[in-house]
Amino acid sequence: MKLSVVQLVQRSDFKRVSDAIPITKSRPKEKVDPPAKFEGVYAPSYTYAIALRLEALEAELQKQNAEYKVAVERARLLHRDITRAFRELTDISAGLDP
Repeated sequence: MKLSVVQLVQRSDFKRVSDAIPITKSRPKEKVDPPAKFEGVYAPSYTYAIALRLEALEAELQKQNAEYKVAVERARLLHRDITRAFRELTDISAGLDP
């Protein structure tokens, strides 16, 4: 992973991705690694880092989904209890009217 950071910071050049965004820094051509070297040496470590991050995000998403399901069930039960209480109140008040 350290080599990947070094590659980004010291051995790669900046490419323009939009005409609206100027390139403010460039490196001498002799200090820039060719794209093939990046693909062969550094890209696999980026892929690994991205895969680890995706796995962590998936685990977090599953945890949050489980918490969401618990919250939805609790809300459903509260709604049922409140509905039951209102029905009892309306039944009582309906019985008091002459």
